[in-house]
Amino acid sequence: MILWYNKITSYHEQSFWSHPTVKAIDIRDNPGMNFPNDENLVQLSLPSLSFLHMGNNSMTIKRSITRSSFPNLLYLYLNGNDLRRFPDESLQLKLRNLGIARCNLKSIPSYLSNFERLSYLDARDNNIAVVERVLEKRIE
Repeated sequence: MILWYNKITSYHEQSFWSHPTVKAIDIRDNPGMNFPNDENLVQLSLPSLSFLHMGNNSMTIKRSITRSSFPNLLYLYLNGNDLRRFPDESLQLKLRNLGIARCNLKSIPSYLSNFERLSYLDARDNNIAVVERVLEKRIE
């Protein structure tokens, strides 16, 4: 599903975020589009999804992205959003690419060093002052 460079501000969230067969969603560059942050209203369940790009939407992401909601996620791009909850540690078994540039981050959790399949990490243009030693060893 490719919906990039539009002006989407309204959509049926439950249908969109609980589709059983969608393998890829690219909704980048839709300023005003929101990620469902209320767990009571919208259940996230995309069991076939392997690619999710939500970059440059200027959205606030307060809800963690977890393996239980996205069990086959390999590529995750959140660049250009306000990331309040870092992607969950449960993604460590599969995630290969992670884009978190320009997300207002002050730190990167040390558990990211456990993401053994992660081959691409873009964390540029944040407010990160310190990278924990365990993560430094992972990226050397």
